[in-house]
Amino acid sequence: MILDFHDSFRDKAEVKATRLLVCDNFNNPLALFVENEVSIITCYTAGDANFIKMLEDYGIKAPNIRKINLGG
Repeated sequence: MILDFHDSFRDKAEVKATRLLVCDNFNNPLALFVENEVSIITCYTAGDANFIKMLEDYGIKAPNIRKINLGG
């Protein structure tokens, strides 16, 4: 997969990646994208029941993993 991201729309960067972890400003994981095979990308989000287990399965041990409330 190719990541296209910006820093306040000033500095643009594109990089190739096979795994992307998205966290909030408090370092809480929100989403994990994993490219398992060519053109097959799986997304796990904090709203998924097995999200913390999926993070652990991929070797991610974020310091502030805790259940968060998504939505209004």
